[in-house]
Amino acid sequence: MEITTIVRTCIACPSQWQGRLNNEQYIYIRYRWSNFTIGVGDDLFQAISNTIFSDLIGDSPYEGWMTNLEMMNIILENQLFTFSDEAKNYLTIKDQEDVKTDLNLESRLKNLFK
Repeated sequence: MEITTIVRTCIACPSQWQGRLNNEQYIYIRYRWSNFTIGVGDDLFQAISNTIFSDLIGDSPYEGWMTNLEMMNIILENQLFTFSDEAKNYLTIKDQEDVKTDLNLESRLKNLFK
């Protein structure tokens, strides 16, 4: 099955995404308390409550932040879904934008405390 569209709905605590599969079902992905879960359903509420995959992947019980590419790699490594080119491109571009934002913020903070 293929993830055709996906968007991050929360950056951290939890990191979460929602989207659609090529069979028109909804997908909900969440990472919180070191637990990575995926749910699928005919609507978003059903996807949230219908967990089809769960894995403890963090080192700390308080983990809840993950990049788009980390999420995508977990799904691909476990052979759970594939990603459409559009979904892959969106996730990659968004991660690059997030890195630029983080670097700009880090630079501004360093200048502020010189």
